[in-house]
Amino acid sequence: MWRVIWKHPFWSATGGLVAMLGFFAAMVQPVYKSTPNATLCGFDEKVIQVPPQHEFNECRAQAHGVEKYEYTETVASSSGRVGGGRNQQWWCDQMKNAKQQAVGQPIAWGPTSSWEESSRNFGTVRYNYHCTATASWGPIYVSARSSECSKSPPGSSSEQIPKACPASDVLVGVRILGLSWVGWPWS
Repeated sequence: MWRVIWKHPFWSATGGLVAMLGFFAAMVQPVYKSTPNATLCGFDEKVIQVPPQHEFNECRAQAHGVEKYEYTETVASSSGRVGGGRNQQWWCDQMKNAKQQAVGQPIAWGPTSSWEESSRNFGTVRYNYHCTATASWGPIYVSARSSECSKSPPGSSSEQIPKACPASDVLVGVRILGLSWVGWPWS
């Protein structure tokens, strides 16, 4: 029965038409617009050298001065009863030297106050010296740009440029048997 249906003229004509359409469809070549499409093609990177904004880097240097100290302490001490021939300044110097040796680094001394007490015991005068001062050490220097700091290196800036490649989603025309139809409003 199928042999009879296939021999019918309708199927013969339809088969020929399908064959011709297949032939022409094989000759159709789509024409695409070349567009920058980073998703499909990636990027080219362009590196640009930029001069430094400042000649020197920012740093903390002794030449910039002290911003603050890491440690600050009020030091107070008394000499105990000692004989004559000394004074308040002598005791303050003794106290400051002892503190500096204990800290192990130079100390910046703030306001100092001192006083003394005296007592007589069977004709001998004994003195008790008192001294109070503010000790600061561990300087944190001011942060600034100067010749004390290292030079600033030149900077660089990079720009990513999308690569141009045929984007398969932008059809702009067709070419059939070598003849082009470009600019059709394809959507």
